[in-house]
Amino acid sequence: MEILFLVLKLIGILLAVIVFLIVTVIVVPVHYRIGMRVQESVEGAAEFHWLCHLVNLQIRYEKDLTFQLRIFGIPIALGRQKKVKQEPQKAIEDPEILEVAQDQLQQSENREHSEKRGQSESFQERQEPSEGRGHFEGSKEQLECSKNEKTAKISLEQPEFPEDQVKRKVSQSAEDFGSSARRTAGREKQQTERKDNRNYKKQRKNRGFQNIPKKIHNFFSRVHQWVIEVKKKPALMKEKFQNIKTIVLEETNKCAFIVVIKEFKRLARHYSPRNVSGELLFSMGEPSQTGKILGVLSLFPFWTRYEVHLFPDFYAESFYVKGELQMKGYIRSWHILLSLFRLIKDKNIRTVIARFKA
Repeated sequence: MEILFLVLKLIGILLAVIVFLIVTVIVVPVHYRIGMRVQESVEGAAEFHWLCHLVNLQIRYEKDLTFQLRIFGIPIALGRQKKVKQEPQKAIEDPEILEVAQDQLQQSENREHSEKRGQSESFQERQEPSEGRGHFEGSKEQLECSKNEKTAKISLEQPEFPEDQVKRKVSQSAEDFGSSARRTAGREKQQTERKDNRNYKKQRKNRGFQNIPKKIHNFFSRVHQWVIEVKKKPALMKEKFQNIKTIVLEETNKCAFIVVIKEFKRLARHYSPRNVSGELLFSMGEPSQTGKILGVLSLFPFWTRYEVHLFPDFYAESFYVKGELQMKGYIRSWHILLSLFRLIKDKNIRTVIARFKA
C-alpha cells in the first residue's frame, strides 16, 4: 500500500506542476519593449521577457542582427556563432630589405670563394720552379715538358666518378628514354582519337540530314499543341474567376470573413503598445513638400493618442529623417484562445472549413 501511495503522490505532483505551468502560460503576459533610433545610421532593439525575466529574449540591430536568449539567467546559443580567433602579430617583412640582405650574402660568399681560389693558385705557383716565373728563355722542348707536367697534375687532381653517380646517370638516361617513348605513344593516341572524332562527326552529319523530316514534324506538332493550350486558357481563367466570385459573394463566406476581421481587430487592440513615446524631425528638402507630408501625417490619430512629437524642418535644403521611438506593451495568450474558441463556434466558419476539406 505504501508503494501505491508514493506512486499516487508522484503522479499528483507531476499533474500539479503541469497544471501550474499551463495556468502561468495562459495568465502571465509576455512583456515587450521596442526601441528605434535614426540618426546617421539606423539602430534598433527589442526585448521580450516572461515571468519576472525568467525567460528573456533580446534582439539588437546596429550593423548586424544579433539574438540573445536567457532562461533562468543561463544564456542559450541561437544558431552558430563564429568565434574570432586572435592571430599572433607577425613581424613586418619588407621584400626590398630581404632582397638587399640576399644580395649581401651572395657577395660575401663570392668573395670567400675568390679568396680561396687565389690562395690555391699562389700555392701552386710557389711549388713551380723559379725559372718559370720570369721570362722563360728555354727551348721548345722544355716548354712542352712543362705543359705535359701541368696536364698530368690536373688529371691527378680531378676525382674519379664513383659507381653511385654512374648508376644515377644511367637511370636518368633510361627515364629520359621512357618519357620520350610515352610522349610518342600519347601523340599517336591523340592522332587516332582525332581520326575517330572526324569519322563520328561525318556519321552524325549524315544522320542529321536523315532526321530533318522528323524534326520538322515534331516542331509543327509542338506548335499545334501550344495553340490548343492558348485556346483553352481563357476558358480556364473564366472558370477560376467565376469560382472566386461565387466564393466571395456567397453569404456564408461573407459572414465568416466579417467574423475573422472582427477577431483580428480585437487582437490588435489587446496587443497594441500601451505606452509609446518619441520625437521625429524630418525635412523633404522643400517647404511645400514638408508641409504636405505634415498634413497627411496629422490625419492619423496615432500621434494624438501617444506622446509622439513631430518637428518639421522647413529651412533644410536636403531630405533627412531623424528621431527616436520607444514602445512598451504586453501579450496574453488567453486572448488568442478566446478568439480561436469564437471562430470555431461560428457556423459559417465551420461550413467554410468543411468545404475546403472536401
